[in-house]
Amino acid sequence: MDGAFKRINFFKGFATTAEDWQAAERYHSEKRRLHNKYFHPPGVIVECLDGLTVTVTRDGSALRVGPGMALNGEGLELYLPQPLELELNVQNLRSKTIYVTIEPHEKQIDFRDNSFNSDYAGFAFIEELPSVTITTDPPDNKTKLELARVELSSDAKVIANPKDSSKPVKNEINTLFVTKPRGAGGRLEDVAQVVTEGTADIFGRPAAGGMDQGKPVMVHIESALPSSDHRFYVASVSPLELRSDKALLDQVKQHHGLSWQILAQWTKDNKINYDLQLFNSSPVDMKVCYKVYRFR
Repeated sequence: MDGAFKRINFFKGFATTAEDWQAAERYHSEKRRLHNKYFHPPGVIVECLDGLTVTVTRDGSALRVGPGMALNGEGLELYLPQPLELELNVQNLRSKTIYVTIEPHEKQIDFRDNSFNSDYAGFAFIEELPSVTITTDPPDNKTKLELARVELSSDAKVIANPKDSSKPVKNEINTLFVTKPRGAGGRLEDVAQVVTEGTADIFGRPAAGGMDQGKPVMVHIESALPSSDHRFYVASVSPLELRSDKALLDQVKQHHGLSWQILAQWTKDNKINYDLQLFNSSPVDMKVCYKVYRFR
């Protein structure tokens, strides 16, 4: 909206026109859009209905988009009230990456005719129903948002739901690139992906005995080719139980305990191994649980 916001001011005898009511509608919609744009990050609202989830239907020859809501980078609300099915010809799209996208779309509906004076005829409502399409052009994730993508092989016949949503392969639906802003009191899982988790026994220093006493424990996270794309990891490590005599606790001094770090190391085949290194500087053997997140 150009200039200052202007709110309609009703008074006795105020003869409103269609332009007045249009201005009143613009005031509220532009105010909400401005708030959304600067106070809420764009992306799919996963808590709303089915979260615009994309799944396979018709034995892999079509895609179903569940109802839900998203917010684009311009502050526009994209609300899909009912599920939508998208047909596709996989054979014509082989060796390409396809994207399921959503963007704003509206149209005038409910035409009210006036046979006596056409100046008094017009559409009574504007329907806001987003456009959901399949395209081979990557969306900008500002005006148009990505809901899913599929990298098709040269011999693709159908599309499948991923066997492991954290590691989709060719011809499977990939939602790893979908922007999902966290809501109020959001969880780390809403903005980051768990790439590895488990438990490990960490010997103390010096330990009660054994060849591994005092040595760090390495947990493999993932391997990747060298790239200028940055990888951001967050590791959470928590002790579960003691694995040695509790009397050793008397020997624990300040700043002696469990520590960890993320390491990046080159391999012989010109890849980079990302590992979680766990180290116990206390004399107490312990069992720990760990979880490593990678920010999308």
